[in-house]
Amino acid sequence: MGHTLIARFNRESEQKLLKILSKASASGMNKIPYGRTKDRESANKIIPYHCTIFHWGKEEDGYYLPALEDFRFEGCQVSAQSIEICPGRENSWILLMVLRGEAGFAKLTRELERRFKVSLDSLWHTTIAVDMRKDILLDMRQRLMEKTDFPVRLDVEALELYHIWEPVKRVGIWKREVIICP
Repeated sequence: MGHTLIARFNRESEQKLLKILSKASASGMNKIPYGRTKDRESANKIIPYHCTIFHWGKEEDGYYLPALEDFRFEGCQVSAQSIEICPGRENSWILLMVLRGEAGFAKLTRELERRFKVSLDSLWHTTIAVDMRKDILLDMRQRLMEKTDFPVRLDVEALELYHIWEPVKRVGIWKREVIICP
């Protein structure tokens, strides 16, 4: 376990996302992947719907945490493009909303790559639900695809850093010109 750095949607975008998910009864599902042991349930309650930017193990804190000390966040947007299903840990399935970076997102990820000295090329997404039963997620996907007009623009208001072991908690937040960090 370690830390995860997420792109947090603003209130309006979060409400837009929850309205979409309510069309398929997905908003009550656990959005945290299996393999998290006992803290999976608490993480689901604490960590909002988001786009994961990067995560690392506790043993790497000494390298990655200092790279964020003077980081400045300018805001950015992503667009939800579609809904997909992919395999997860422990024979589970993940229902996810595929995202494309919009204004400012490429700049954000390039700066984080420079600071962390890693490639962040990734399937940008928001996890909607994780379940062992693929048929339930296939049904949700079908309903969401039928009832959603893509693309859906989502505004990112902050980067948030969570430590993702018991107890799961937010330990840092970066908003436009406001930095609250450990």
